[in-house]
Amino acid sequence: MPRAEQQPSPEREAHRGGGAPIAGEARQRRLLEQLYAYQQELEAQNRRLRETQEALEAARNRYQDLYDSAPVGYLTLDRHGVVHEANATLARMLGHKPGALNERPLSPWLARGESGPFFAHLREAARSPAIQTADLKMRTAAGDLMDVRMKTLWAGGEGDTLELRCVITDVTEERRLQREARAREQQLAHLSRVAILGEIAATVGHELNQPLSAIGTYAEAARRHLDRVPPDRDKAHDLLARVAEQVRYAGEVIRGVREFARPDATVHPAVNLNEMAGGALRLLETVAAEHGVEVRLELSAGLPPVRANPTQLEQTVVNLLLNAIEAYSGAGTDDRTVALRTRAADGNVTLEVADHGIGLEPGAAAQMFEAFYSTKPRGLGMGLAICRTVVENHGGRIWARPNPGGGATVGFALPASTD
Repeated sequence: MPRAEQQPSPEREAHRGGGAPIAGEARQRRLLEQLYAYQQELEAQNRRLRETQEALEAARNRYQDLYDSAPVGYLTLDRHGVVHEANATLARMLGHKPGALNERPLSPWLARGESGPFFAHLREAARSPAIQTADLKMRTAAGDLMDVRMKTLWAGGEGDTLELRCVITDVTEERRLQREARAREQQLAHLSRVAILGEIAATVGHELNQPLSAIGTYAEAARRHLDRVPPDRDKAHDLLARVAEQVRYAGEVIRGVREFARPDATVHPAVNLNEMAGGALRLLETVAAEHGVEVRLELSAGLPPVRANPTQLEQTVVNLLLNAIEAYSGAGTDDRTVALRTRAADGNVTLEVADHGIGLEPGAAAQMFEAFYSTKPRGLGMGLAICRTVVENHGGRIWARPNPGGGATVGFALPASTD
């Protein structure tokens, strides 16, 4: 049966004729194209967002690696000393696994007696915008003590929201080396005193000869007066009093040498520099006489005391005075005097030794307190270096300057005691 011919619909005719349906279809195509472009842009933005997130994740991981592998301990504390976050280094320093310190107080890891200084440090850090530093002792999980230096900075917030960022550095080895260095300095200072004793030992016999000879003479005279008939008791009593005086003098000479040779004491009592100057002169009086040198004491009255190790300070004064006396060896000057002066000013007590000897070579003042620097043919160059160490360890300063008329002045200043 023949197929009936299909007649075109009016809508199709309109479409073929370019009417309104064709315009609507064009708008749909443009919308689709715009949607496709938007879709492409969104995909590109999503791709960039994923890349940014991956970069941020990588940066966070790098930061965490750096944070945990840093050679020092990092932590965040609140005002109560509770740890909000601590890196793995700090946990390892204290013998714990990473994360074991988080949300726990730090005080249980402090050594006994350190809680007070620790919380005082936190309070100071919370009040000040500057970094605060405290040296503390902590105890590891194994019970070992560890010297640490804590530096803390306020990171924001107030009250219970306050945050403090801390850096903790293990300084145990540094402290050990410092203690060993101080011990070596003390040993070297002791050896230096013994070396000085070797220089004055030959003169001590002369110093003791006078009282010993006088003792013998006075004792023999007293015996003769007592043997008389009738015995002259008053004269004998006077002679025996002189014997006792000479015995005390000889004892002072021996005591001074013995105290000078003792190892350093750790107690720092109040010391009067005027008395120290007089003691140093008594030790070196015979040495000065053998060099033909006159030592003049120019001591200020009412001098305040200083807190110092007496043995170390006496060694310093003796070193300076002995150097001034020896400065006349080969000087060829008629003025062979040494002035030993003291004074107080600006909260310090000063002692100076001035001579008219060979003076200072150009540039010597800047080097003479360095170890192993010496102008003496057989000098070790340690005497003035030890003097500088002693003075600086007591919070003072030491100096040297040439005198206008020749010679040199060497002195030091120490803080006056306010106790």
